[in-house]
Amino acid sequence: MEMEMKKLGFGTMRLPVLNQEDPAAVDLEQLQLNYIDWDSPDIQSRQCYEVCRRYGKDVIVMEPVKGGTLAHVPREARDLMEAHAPGMTPASWAVRFAASRAGVIMVLSGMSDYIQPLDNTAYMQDFVPLTEEEEGIVGRAAEIIQSATAISCTSCQYCVEGCPKQIPIPKYFSLYNQYSLFGEKSNSRGYYLNYGGRYGKAGDCIGCRRCEAICPQHLPVVQHMKEIAEVFEPAK
Repeated sequence: MEMEMKKLGFGTMRLPVLNQEDPAAVDLEQLQLNYIDWDSPDIQSRQCYEVCRRYGKDVIVMEPVKGGTLAHVPREARDLMEAHAPGMTPASWAVRFAASRAGVIMVLSGMSDYIQPLDNTAYMQDFVPLTEEEEGIVGRAAEIIQSATAISCTSCQYCVEGCPKQIPIPKYFSLYNQYSLFGEKSNSRGYYLNYGGRYGKAGDCIGCRRCEAICPQHLPVVQHMKEIAEVFEPAK
């Protein structure tokens, strides 16, 4: 198998601009990209990556291990990885997933001890992209992680249009699920505050239940809004 040179970054800088008068004329893009956020309706890693590829922009990846959360996956997912490649850590699978995307020229990976740089550089020095089988293993690991979600919302968006408080219900469900899985490392609280500045907050829900009447999954949306508000909104 042909080996490809990849760069493992330990820092970042301002992205180079081809034309200082045109902010859109960037030479490359830095994206949050990992196998959990790949199809996330909030992060939209895949969509952002595909736009970069469409316009021929190189990509620098941040959050390949999602703040360290993909270094500690459920046992079922870890066993899948270990059975295929004994000794390869869950974090290395996450970094390799990011580095295996065409057009990715650097992967920025945060590290908390001196062992981690040794682990990362060991498999990045002579980088081999994920095989088709390994892509399947990563996909299965993502399914295992996501199966533990607290709210089984499909993000159909039917509930959003009729909400009198303009609450982006599916987005808040997704953030709550990420928080339930990964805690504060998910940065869900930060995303929630960002959305809350533009749309209604979960705590603004008036309990009209229009959303529940139209939800194909028959979710108890009003109750979930209360739970989400308790997690993300400071007590008054």
